[in-house]
Amino acid sequence: MTDYTLIRAKRRTMSLQLDRDGRAVVRAPYGVKKEFIDRFVAEHEDWLTCAREKQQARRLAHPEPTDEERRALIALAKEYLPMRVDYWSGIMDLTPTGLKITSARTRFGSKMKKVHLGDILAGTAVGLHSAAKVQYVRPEIIGLVLGAFIMSAASKEFKARAGSPPALPKSRVIKWSMPPKARTSG
Repeated sequence: MTDYTLIRAKRRTMSLQLDRDGRAVVRAPYGVKKEFIDRFVAEHEDWLTCAREKQQARRLAHPEPTDEERRALIALAKEYLPMRVDYWSGIMDLTPTGLKITSARTRFGSKMKKVHLGDILAGTAVGLHSAAKVQYVRPEIIGLVLGAFIMSAASKEFKARAGSPPALPKSRVIKWSMPPKARTSG
């Protein structure tokens, strides 16, 4: 049986995943017995093997950059990203407080507490990086949609078309009551 790291949490379901080093991680509710978790992992041995092979193939196809390559990529990012931020901040009429280029190890960057304009354009500030359906959406599209929404809301051209109706002023509220029941004579 595969060795795994067990993380107990206040949750209702169990999950099995691989970390960056190929180790199995099981997340389980507090009340689940160890035997049940062991059986859960044993039932998913085939999935673990297949996932490890995919992870290994992905690593071979996309190796970590060397220090020299990393420095070249950072220099390229420092040259290109400020132009993009200037472009979008001009369109959205915003003044960014700064642009931070890091060597994040996840797809859309790390989960930072500070929100930068670059994060908004990449979708990380609004949590889109965790939704499976939109993980591979181009950041420019997200920027266009958010920019259009912000511009229409700022110029008061935005009108909600769905959801609850807006509150009516008291003068427009119509009071209605049920008519009295007709009396039946007996």
